[in-house]
Amino acid sequence: MASPTFALVHEYGPAGRPAVLLHADLYRLADDPGGRSVADLGLDSRGDAFLAVEWPRPPLSDLRAVRVTLEEIAGGARRIRVETP
Repeated sequence: MASPTFALVHEYGPAGRPAVLLHADLYRLADDPGGRSVADLGLDSRGDAFLAVEWPRPPLSDLRAVRVTLEEIAGGARRIRVETP
């Protein structure tokens, strides 16, 4: 099983079929000992999958995308803000 702490990209979808959702957690990308960049991940060549990105880096942060922001507020509640391009 892959460590969710160190994996940069997880793919989700039906077994034996192309992924329908890619989850990229780029928080550790700047500190990656392998020196990988966003371009090295090949996210632009993954077909029609939806891409969810945490801690986006250029060029992904420059794309027109729906931005979802979660904010913790008083009492442990969360505020969810959805911004469209």
